[in-house]
Amino acid sequence: MDHAAAVSLAIGACVLFSLSAAVQQRASALAPGRSGGMAGVEQLMLALVRNPLWVTGAVINAIGFGVQAVALHLGSVSVVQSVMPTQLLFALVFASIAARH
Repeated sequence: MDHAAAVSLAIGACVLFSLSAAVQQRASALAPGRSGGMAGVEQLMLALVRNPLWVTGAVINAIGFGVQAVALHLGSVSVVQSVMPTQLLFALVFASIAARH
């Protein structure tokens, strides 16, 4: 097992997951107003699925899952999963960047 590569890939996955969350949160904040109830949820979901920014976030998330899968292939679960909480640090960085815009 190549622990250095597994840790590097796990950190890369953390960055991608955090970026995905930031992009999708931005797209959700820009979504048009909606009414309450299930009709409002359906309107929101349709608006998000049609939003290229939100879809980009979903693609980034899928790439993150792939990177994490490769990391798990190269390293043990205990090594890779112990790195995953660093995703919160990257989320703070992306949130602060988004707050400046």
